[in-house]
Amino acid sequence: MTSDLLRGRQITTAVLLGTYGCAIALVPATPSKLLLAAPLLLIPLMWWTAGSPNRWLLGFIAAAWLLPPLPFHLGSAGPHPAILLAAIGVFAGLLTCLQWRIRIDLLSGSLLLLFATLLVSCLAALAYSGAEIAAAALTRVLLFGISVYSFVYVRDGPFELGNKGRTTLIRVIFWAAVGSAVLACLDFYFQFSTAPGHSVQYIWLDADVYRRAQGVFYEASTLGSLCVFVITLAMAAFLQPAFVVLPKWALLTGTVPLVIALVMSYSRGSLVSLGVAIVCLLAMKGRWSQWKRGIGVAITALALSGIGAVFLSPALARAAWMRIAASMEYFSTAPNAVLSGRLSTWTTLANFIFDEPGRMLFGVGFKTLSLTGVSGTPLIADNAYLSAFIETGVIGFVALIALNVMILVRGYRAARSVDTNRSFLGMWIFSFWMGETVQMLSGDLLTYWRVLPVFFCIAALADREVP
Repeated sequence: MTSDLLRGRQITTAVLLGTYGCAIALVPATPSKLLLAAPLLLIPLMWWTAGSPNRWLLGFIAAAWLLPPLPFHLGSAGPHPAILLAAIGVFAGLLTCLQWRIRIDLLSGSLLLLFATLLVSCLAALAYSGAEIAAAALTRVLLFGISVYSFVYVRDGPFELGNKGRTTLIRVIFWAAVGSAVLACLDFYFQFSTAPGHSVQYIWLDADVYRRAQGVFYEASTLGSLCVFVITLAMAAFLQPAFVVLPKWALLTGTVPLVIALVMSYSRGSLVSLGVAIVCLLAMKGRWSQWKRGIGVAITALALSGIGAVFLSPALARAAWMRIAASMEYFSTAPNAVLSGRLSTWTTLANFIFDEPGRMLFGVGFKTLSLTGVSGTPLIADNAYLSAFIETGVIGFVALIALNVMILVRGYRAARSVDTNRSFLGMWIFSFWMGETVQMLSGDLLTYWRVLPVFFCIAALADREVP
């Protein structure tokens, strides 16, 4: 009797799934097919996530760094599967709400204040630019909210901190980044078609015009920041051999495609950020024996990466070197040209600040400068500090500065810890974030929502109280 009942349920389930599959196949539009198929993926995904409070975060990293946006427009760009994992993360947080122990201190307070000012700026966007632009601004704020939630979840929430949880997270970060870098190299070499909403940036070489490597990301600078983040991880692991997270051969091998992808992204800001991070790492490890190890690893990785870059594209390798050399040579005489016209943009925005000082209290709305002519013409600030000041006002600007300072202070404090795990994490995030504070002068890191949550996760791990 029981076996017959079980068989009947299996047949019924198979019939229902088959009917559902036929219905999906008969729908003509691809977006509608994907929407109808979503529950078939969502149910097992939520079941898998419920097995561990760490799983949604690991899945988010893999999806954000290895998958492209979906091939249709939703607003100005294609929606990304990682958003689904973030939503599941919120569900996982609700299931474990009794395990949360939220600490409001200078670090979390500055982060929450920044998020609050971004939300308030949406009202300014509504007043100055209308409902459509305000909705777009709110969308970008909610994407930044994934980073805020990730920080609080890891530091004060149910994230399992044990050696296995920490090691698994770092390994997923490393291998997902390596995979993303390989995809970016293939993207540059074969010039795949771009996904909806991707920013298209070109390199003019002698023989042809190439699109800069950006892999699965919306722009090349996001890829550059990702590469710098994980190259810093590898360098920190070599300088602190007591923290064994990955074999040394894996770290060295994985660094090669990361450096090649960084070169192919053609992002000078990321290269400067990497230089600052490496200097900070070496400065924190002041003994000559550790310096020799770090310098030796860096030279080896750069040599292998250089050979790989020359092999894949000799013209690009030559052009990248000439671009760096020209930037150093002509910066004093033609800074605007070296900075790709940024000085002209910053001058225009500075004039807007002096002409409209009253708007600087609450800003004109997060990420609205590039969508409206509120400053006279649509502009991309290419400067996180200037963008925060104009778009989120004085409070948002102060919150961003405070957040940067507190990440550095807490990271440095963790780096000086006697605990090997915290020391490694602190050295990693302090050195990397020092580079990011410099790169923010030429890019808006707050919009890199597919990598920023992971940066904040490491900051949270370094600052988490050990029971």
